[in-house]
Amino acid sequence: MLEASLRQKTDSDFAQALLNCCLKVHYDILMEDDELVAQLKGLEQVSKNGFNSLEDLINHNICMVSHFTGVQINH
Repeated sequence: MLEASLRQKTDSDFAQALLNCCLKVHYDILMEDDELVAQLKGLEQVSKNGFNSLEDLINHNICMVSHFTGVQINH
């Protein structure tokens, strides 16, 4: 469910919050199971891809605002 939500970019904030809570509570148990670690690595990659996509859009918008307003925005 979390991976599907992150891939579809629907309720990704909620999915990230659930994942964060789950990792905080069950970290020790999750790290003992290699299959679960592999699934978590997959979730990490999907999450990074979503963040990179969002970051690209934000940078594009900053560039456009700077271009059309003549205001230099440092980020």
